[in-house]
Amino acid sequence: MMMMTVMIIIISRRRRRKRRRRRRRRRRRRRRRRRRRRRRMTMMMMMMMIMRGITLRRSMFLFIVGIVDDDDDDDDDDDDDDDDDDDDDDDDDDDDDDDDDDDDDDDDDDDDDDDYDDDDVIKL
Repeated sequence: MMMMTVMIIIISRRRRRKRRRRRRRRRRRRRRRRRRRRRRMTMMMMMMMIMRGITLRRSMFLFIVGIVDDDDDDDDDDDDDDDDDDDDDDDDDDDDDDDDDDDDDDDDDDDDDDDYDDDDVIKL
């Protein structure tokens, strides 16, 4: 009887050791896999952020250029509005002046398109 109990105890200890080793191996594998996944994800995220940053820079730059152009045009319009207030009697002449200004703005827009080509403005 004693021999049986000793054998059972020894066998059970071996099984426990094997189970522990297996668990440790599984945990290590899981950790390694998780680390690899995290690294891959961080690399992917970094690449995505870099690409997004590049596109954001491009769009922001073009957006800022557009705002600057709009602000310049608004300043010119404000000056014309001040002149209009002084000459209330000549409403017909003011309308003609506005038409002339619009024609000039159209010419400027064509020039701006040539100045701000994507290839010329931003090179990465």
